[in-house]
Amino acid sequence: MPDEPAPGGAFAATSQPDHTTDHAGAWSVDVHGDIDSLSSLKLTDVMNEAIDNGARLLLLRIAGVGFLDSSGLTAIVRADRRLGELDGQLLIEGASGATQRTLEITGLLDRYTRGN
Repeated sequence: MPDEPAPGGAFAATSQPDHTTDHAGAWSVDVHGDIDSLSSLKLTDVMNEAIDNGARLLLLRIAGVGFLDSSGLTAIVRADRRLGELDGQLLIEGASGATQRTLEITGLLDRYTRGN
């Protein structure tokens, strides 16, 4: 069951089947707050739950994320690897500001955006 977004800008991540795409097995994970060493564990749990429930296209929506550290990047790459083993794919939507810059510097923005 998805968690409710946390009040006051605290970290929250929820997953649900995504009906905005024709792709079978599409799920979205909506993330709000900072992704750091503690919250990346919760993000990993939410993404793994979606994959365990049949996600083969995981849309990671991070418009509400203001900060992303290396543990968050690791969580994203691990989810992508797990999906790859299942012939799945991870996409990132809504990156902006410092989060977008972090993804650009590491080369992950190009890898995980639509059309690539």
